[in-house]
Amino acid sequence: MTLVALLERYAGYERRALLLYRGFAERFHAEPGTASLWRALSDAEASHFTTLRLATDRVALAGAADLEAGSLADGLDDLERRLQEIEEAAAAARLSMAEAVGLAVTWEDLEMARIGSLVTALPSAVRPHIEAGLLGQLDRHQGDLLALARATGVDCLERRVESLRARGPAD
Repeated sequence: MTLVALLERYAGYERRALLLYRGFAERFHAEPGTASLWRALSDAEASHFTTLRLATDRVALAGAADLEAGSLADGLDDLERRLQEIEEAAAAARLSMAEAVGLAVTWEDLEMARIGSLVTALPSAVRPHIEAGLLGQLDRHQGDLLALARATGVDCLERRVESLRARGPAD
């Protein structure tokens, strides 16, 4: 798989995340203050989607369109299975806010691992642009997720988000 093909696939994951969070915003619109947090998460994922779509052009312009993704492509089938499980669980008729936040934390955990690896593997000519687009507002993005976790009153969700924040994208 080429790096460009991998970027396109990753962009698809970001689009799915924005749809997941947008669906949660609609589902939990009556929860005080949380719909706006879900929308903010969705907006961040839309920005990530755009960044990755533009990254394909940047990689091509840097002369690296045929660069192989190598080990970055490993485990994509397992990742796809896990993301589908999250989406199926999110579609459940009876889904609590805490369950939705738990699904979002799991999604974000999967995202951080793959984005951190991707950024370090990008050609140096394009890395700063992509890194800024994907990680530039990471603290705010994770802060919104933490606010949602706190709104549930479920301590383990807050701890999971704090752990995610402490690890960062490169871990």
